[in-house]
Amino acid sequence: MKIALIKDQTEIINGYLNIINRDLSTIKSLDEYLNSGIELIRGDHLDFTDIVFDGEVEELIVSSLIEQIPNKDILTYLTKWIKILAIDGTISIGGIDVFETVSAVSFGKLNEQEINSLLYPKQACYSAKQIELELKELGLEIQSIKIIGFNYLILAKKVK
Repeated sequence: MKIALIKDQTEIINGYLNIINRDLSTIKSLDEYLNSGIELIRGDHLDFTDIVFDGEVEELIVSSLIEQIPNKDILTYLTKWIKILAIDGTISIGGIDVFETVSAVSFGKLNEQEINSLLYPKQACYSAKQIELELKELGLEIQSIKIIGFNYLILAKKVK
């Protein structure tokens, strides 16, 4: 099973079960997607008990919503996401790298409007290094880390 945790319809991925968080959703109705071949449901990005069993997910994509998670809850979310991964399953986490952003601000590469559009309405900002360390501590093997502009993408694998 392949799952994409998304915050809005711009992040829908064909071939994945797209779970849009009922609390973050800007989609008013899922009706338009019913006969489109796209799998899209409203759900909780933390509680998957009625959707998937632990160890069942081959690939989990978490893009651009990690900043919506309060700092105090990041380990809870990462732990739950890793728990549903199959052995050799992978997780891709995308987000805004706090150090790259601060560096750009320090060197005047971003104006105030760009800073606000980049960070607002985020609840938190994590560095790729922080997420890498947390994933390693939770037993995952880091496959790759890419920094693209101000964003990072981490691919990690759950191993025995």
